[in-house]
Amino acid sequence: MKKILIWALVAMVILSLTIASVGCKQKTLPTEKTEEAEAEKTEEAEEEKTEEAEEVIEEETPPEGKVTLRYAHGYAAGDRGGEDFIAILDEWASQYPNLELIQEIVVGDEMFTKIPTDASADNLPDIFNYWGGASISDLAKSGLVLEINEYMEVAENISWEDIPDAGWELFEIDGKNWGIPFRKFVSFFVYNGDIFNEYNLKPPTTYEEMVEVSKVLNANDIIPLNLGSKGGNPGHLWFSDLYQRMQNGIAETKGLNESWRFNTENTINTANLILQQREDGIFAEDTISTGDWAQSSALYEDEKAAMCYTMDFS
Repeated sequence: MKKILIWALVAMVILSLTIASVGCKQKTLPTEKTEEAEAEKTEEAEEEKTEEAEEVIEEETPPEGKVTLRYAHGYAAGDRGGEDFIAILDEWASQYPNLELIQEIVVGDEMFTKIPTDASADNLPDIFNYWGGASISDLAKSGLVLEINEYMEVAENISWEDIPDAGWELFEIDGKNWGIPFRKFVSFFVYNGDIFNEYNLKPPTTYEEMVEVSKVLNANDIIPLNLGSKGGNPGHLWFSDLYQRMQNGIAETKGLNESWRFNTENTINTANLILQQREDGIFAEDTISTGDWAQSSALYEDEKAAMCYTMDFS
């Protein structure tokens, strides 16, 4: 509809200039005709130009039809909440007869491949779910995504206050916001009470207690913590949790998408702490084969690990 209105506006502007030009020429040309004849001729010329302009508008105005909206997200029908999410989108789209909603479902980290690939082909989806921080920075600085500040000022169904500042900060670059936070989660531990009771253990509350519990569990061929890391999952979140507990860690991570400085003292200290945790037997010996979400979850669900590091994705 916007294209139609723009074309019509352009055509009318040209039409006005054309009419004005014709009028000026007739006033300056020598003639022996009466004023009445001149007026009649001018009126006929104006009608002719108007008909021509109407033909131009009719030819150049795109025909009205469905508007296609591509939305790339990671909610597959078989995933938790996936069917509900897709159903909600379909119900919303059904309210607009001229809207064709195309859902491009890309599960997990495959979105990291899809979006750069689509961007290089000048084929980005109209809307897509993506990560904040450094992940969105390249797209924003390349002018491939729209900043949403102006939209937020007039939006009726969402306001700045609806989302914590920490969420907005992930999408803020050079004083502008380039995305609306969509999901949040917190990390936490759960533990297998039967295993802990069997070996007369209490859930650890300090690192020293974690080391002592791990010794008992390893002696009985039980992995203390299900944490692994394959392709960064879910180990990168463990790294982030530890990093942000370092002095100035939170402030450093907030500015990472602008400073791009990762070789900080806190980075080295966090990495060394994880190496120490490995030496203290907190993880499985092979953190690669037990890494990624499905494998690490299976360790705990199959009671091969006594504790589980996980998130309440919502």
